[in-house]
Amino acid sequence: MKKSSVRRYKEGEHEQVWRELDFALLPIKEQFELGLGTHPSEEETREVITLTFERVARNVDRLVSRLRDIGYQFACEAEAKSPHPPRRPAVAAAKLARTNTLERFDDLEVTGSGPFPIALSLFAELVGSVDLRQQLTEDQLDKPSDPILKTLGDWDPLEVDFDFLQYEIGEEEAELHPLPEGGLALQPAFAGSFEHKANISGAWNPHLRLPSYRVDPMVFAEGIALPFTTYLRKT
Repeated sequence: MKKSSVRRYKEGEHEQVWRELDFALLPIKEQFELGLGTHPSEEETREVITLTFERVARNVDRLVSRLRDIGYQFACEAEAKSPHPPRRPAVAAAKLARTNTLERFDDLEVTGSGPFPIALSLFAELVGSVDLRQQLTEDQLDKPSDPILKTLGDWDPLEVDFDFLQYEIGEEEAELHPLPEGGLALQPAFAGSFEHKANISGAWNPHLRLPSYRVDPMVFAEGIALPFTTYLRKT
């Protein structure tokens, strides 16, 4: 008897199960060519995504707590106009981003999770927007007692900003870019600052491509193309 995708995920097959969630959305011909025989149900798909992002939320909260303990100052909390916590609700912004995407491609038939991947909607619901960028205090600048603490913010802190994502999608001047494989797509960034995971694999300005039928959307940048969940794990 085959194990369910949820059980396999709980037993540690995280990456394999996520890749199967995406491959199951491919046309049957491509599934046959790839030799894929596992087809997670919609219920299983949602449960795996939920388990994944609940774990992400716990890890972010744990990381924020430990960084506070060593004196790390979060840039988002130091903003003069609109300070906010490192992890904040993002459901409304994600819904608007999804609505704008659907309106932009309302004449396009897209299989699977639709033009706005379900993983993005559930990430907004279960994790929210995340901003782990650093803001050095005056004392840390003048008298850096801990050289490691002073440079922690240089090590690709995670930022996923749904307010910025929906702004990029909803902007009237947002351009459709030609894709190497043909067709056109929006290429919205999901962080407004270059001080986030910009140096991952030597790349900068990570962005998405919409519409996308994938459960787990791809993150693109100069020199990289990797699934969103893999991108998160490289924090």
